[in-house]
Amino acid sequence: MATTTTTTKRTLLLEEDDQEEEEEDGDDLGPLAEDQDEDLDHHHHQDDDDEGNLRNPGEVLRRITKTVRILGSFRELREGNRPRAEYLSQLSADLSEYFGILEELVELFLRMFSPTECLEFLQASDKPRPVVIRANTLKTKRKDLLAALSKRGVRCEPVARWSNVGIKISESEVPVGATPEYLAGHYMLQSAASLCPVIALDPQPNERILDVAAAPGGKTTYIAQLMRNAGTIVANDLKKDRHKATVANLHRLGVTNAIACVGDGRTIPGTIGGFDRVLLDAPCTGLGVMSRDPSIKGARTLADVTKLSHLQRQLIVAALDALKPGGILVYSTCSVSVEENEAVVQYALDARHCALLPCLDHATPAFQRYHRNRFHPSMGLARRFYPHTHNMDGFFVAKLKKTSNGRRAPPEEEVHSEEPSLNDKKKRKSKEEDEDSFRNNNKKKMMMRDDEEEEEEDLSKKKTMEEPSAVNKKKKPMMAKRKTNSDVKKQPAETAVAETAVAETAVAETAVAETAVAETAVAETAVAETAVAETAVAETAVAETAVAETAVAETAVAETAVASKKKKEEEEHSVNKKKKTMRMMMTKRKNNNVPAKTAVASKKEVEVEGCEKKPPRTATPSLKRRKFSSHS
Repeated sequence: MATTTTTTKRTLLLEEDDQEEEEEDGDDLGPLAEDQDEDLDHHHHQDDDDEGNLRNPGEVLRRITKTVRILGSFRELREGNRPRAEYLSQLSADLSEYFGILEELVELFLRMFSPTECLEFLQASDKPRPVVIRANTLKTKRKDLLAALSKRGVRCEPVARWSNVGIKISESEVPVGATPEYLAGHYMLQSAASLCPVIALDPQPNERILDVAAAPGGKTTYIAQLMRNAGTIVANDLKKDRHKATVANLHRLGVTNAIACVGDGRTIPGTIGGFDRVLLDAPCTGLGVMSRDPSIKGARTLADVTKLSHLQRQLIVAALDALKPGGILVYSTCSVSVEENEAVVQYALDARHCALLPCLDHATPAFQRYHRNRFHPSMGLARRFYPHTHNMDGFFVAKLKKTSNGRRAPPEEEVHSEEPSLNDKKKRKSKEEDEDSFRNNNKKKMMMRDDEEEEEEDLSKKKTMEEPSAVNKKKKPMMAKRKTNSDVKKQPAETAVAETAVAETAVAETAVAETAVAETAVAETAVAETAVAETAVAETAVAETAVAETAVAETAVAETAVASKKKKEEEEHSVNKKKKTMRMMMTKRKNNNVPAKTAVASKKEVEVEGCEKKPPRTATPSLKRRKFSSHS
């Protein structure tokens, strides 16, 4: 009891710190760092003992604070000509070391937030969020539940105005998950952020609703609560083990209109469809709930973000296909990365006929542009929740309406192998400009040399006119030498031009050869794939033939076994019939109580029954009787 009280008091202190942080100005980080220096030193003391090479956390925090301040006023505060990228690199390494998060995730957060907001986000993600429960109005009312929990020593209050069922627990003398009210299904442990997707979905009674990823059932039971157990809910999840918790919560909270099933959400449209509303709380990296699961800091990577983003795109398209025209889809994740949120919704807008709708006023609008990415103008209707802004788990919620069935035309994708990138185009352009400048310089040099030679020839002619002929004769060989020299000088320039042309020709021929080789390789690949496909078809046919023969043999064996069994049954039936006849005869004899001899005699009489019967002889009176009669 005392331990629980101490823990809840610590939770209260942390929540008060969170409220103080929200009231402070984000740009003034000096007092914030000084206030939290001692607490964070204590927070990382255990890590310092485990890793001897870890620097002093207080020193790292002071350097982080200084770097953030410099980046906030970079032109005035930077040291010399030190570039901004160097400051960001140092800040990323320090944040990774201080908060125990992979550096690639820190770089992802720095691309999303400013340095100041990134620090606030990581500090808020390092502290626990308040405990929140949801009152189950199928069994009780919120005011009655508040009164019952208060009697048990639980300090609680309503969450906010935007929820009429949420209750925030500040302190508790008993375990919140083991009270009689909890076991009776009067409330459900559920974070405040996870209430928001169901509020955006706005389910109505007598509707058909699908929860694609339902486990452990918090949102499903809230949907049933808003529907007042009228209508139908299909609660699906991929993993059977997780679905056991969903079924248990459905029973505990008194939900009677839900159907629990296990299956891949991507295959649902091929099985069932025509839903009025669909909730897709997609599997994600959980980068918004690091305070509840610290293992995410060192377990998740950018590769996980890319992998799960691909899965989320498949799920959101399947969810839209399961809707009827005019149906509503709510897409949500507990991650803050753009790749898992805005990019997935943009993919759905491009792939299916749907449109974004307004939802939830108590949150931050989603990104409409992210670096070079430009999203649909209506993307601002989606909502984001942050730990450092709303004192809730990081969450993303988007509400879409399906306008009609069918698919949109796929957007034109960039083919990097055929169209060169921007850098390649720049390189090629600069190369062509260099070649042109080289040619122009060679032409200018040749023209200058020709002019010089012409001037020298004019001067020599003038001298020959003035000087004697002997001198002219001596200078003729010199003129010949100069001409030869000029010819020799002209040759390197012409040679350079020729070499340039040859080089260009060689490059063109090389490109043509490479293209031919690539086409040949593609053709060979296609032939190989065709051969593999034919081989696979042949193997499939052989396998099917073998299966058919095996089935025929098994059928023959089964028929033989059936025939032998039938024959054996007939023999047993005849034997049983004979035995039954003998038993009946014995029973008949016992009932009549006739001796065996009499039975034999009667049998003989029956046998002689067909013969003629002689009349009985009348006996003549004897002599003595006659005498006696005469005397009388």
